[in-house]
Amino acid sequence: MNNLLTLNQVSIYDPHSEKKRVDNLSFSLKQGRTLAIVGESGSGKSLISKAIIGLLPSTLALSGEIFFDEKPLHLYSEQQRRALLGTSLGMIVQNGMSAFDPLIKIGKQVSQTLIYHFSYTKLQAFNATKQALDEVFEHQSLMIMQAFPHQLSGGQLQRVMIAMALALSPRLLIADEPTTALDAPLRREILQLLQRITISKNTTLIFISHDLGLVSQIADDILVMKEGKLIEFGDKNSVLDTPKQAYTRYLIEARAKLSQRFAQVLYAR
Repeated sequence: MNNLLTLNQVSIYDPHSEKKRVDNLSFSLKQGRTLAIVGESGSGKSLISKAIIGLLPSTLALSGEIFFDEKPLHLYSEQQRRALLGTSLGMIVQNGMSAFDPLIKIGKQVSQTLIYHFSYTKLQAFNATKQALDEVFEHQSLMIMQAFPHQLSGGQLQRVMIAMALALSPRLLIADEPTTALDAPLRREILQLLQRITISKNTTLIFISHDLGLVSQIADDILVMKEGKLIEFGDKNSVLDTPKQAYTRYLIEARAKLSQRFAQVLYAR
């Protein structure tokens, strides 16, 4: 099976100071796999997602190569990259509110996206929007469609973004810290919805997180980053069960201590 995504010696840096935020990163990802990119804040993991999608801040520059389905994304113009967004490349962001126009109802925003990508009629777009929202909201899709973004919770906005991904079926979906602001039950729900997409649509997923507990539930492969550099990369079992690098072992041990402490507090009541 060919690689769907390949990064070859990718660096992201400040062109004025030449300080590297991501340093010489290379990896490949096959169709249908879920890759978790793990690291502490400032490790560069979110910059990787922005580089793939084409949303790097103008203050940063990129060197190296990014291939999507053997197409050189690093050579694409902004217009060419925009044409891929939605049906080829999709993204779920941490702050759902930032993904939506605050002045337009949710249903209209999703419908307009489907009309743009698939040339649907308004009726076709309405039906497709309702069907997608029905998959993530039980008996609430019409209410969600009539709501403005500020009327929905963070968890509801995350589910709307997942519904859009279900409707658009991008080949590569990037979820950048999608559960950080959510409580434990909602985190499990979002993970289950993402897993449903990867299975039903054969979608390739990049899941960005600092939480190894979540990563262990969803990933096929894990890439560990620190200070912009790749520390360890491999399949989930090898990285979590037999980590080769001290930093990976540190993350695993820190997570285990946190879980142990949580259990002590919980059962001490």
